[in-house]
Amino acid sequence: MKYFFIFIFIFSIFSCNKNRIFEQHNSIANSVWNVKNVIQFDFSIENNQIPYNIFVNIRHGEMYKNSNLWLFITTISPSGKQKIDTLECVLYDDLGNTKGEILGDICDISVPFKLNVGFKETGNYVVAIQHAMRPENIPFIAEIGLTIEKNEVKK
Repeated sequence: MKYFFIFIFIFSIFSCNKNRIFEQHNSIANSVWNVKNVIQFDFSIENNQIPYNIFVNIRHGEMYKNSNLWLFITTISPSGKQKIDTLECVLYDDLGNTKGEILGDICDISVPFKLNVGFKETGNYVVAIQHAMRPENIPFIAEIGLTIEKNEVKK
């Protein structure tokens, strides 16, 4: 067991991404996501002259019965402008295999939301994520996360 924790520690050190400017994961109580539970992320953009990649991270149980998860994503700029997007997160392929990483009965997947996108303003942004599925409660969704990375062009 001691070696497992050492491995995780070493892996976390070497897996750090120097281009990552924000990453946060929010747990969902009892792994049941209610439609009224809007997951919110607050972050700051200091440089609006470079492009960014934005990913939505989903941790779900293998017992999740749908092949996808639909999301409403609201982005609020520092000046208060709102933009609402819809994102389909495909969690399983046509054969029922997870598209993410699996450990035991937990699956982790990072879904591209916006790639090579610019922020028009510097300052504090809010991203709010709500599920857009028909049932009010979605079981086996344990966490929702957001990752933002600089999309540096290699020369």
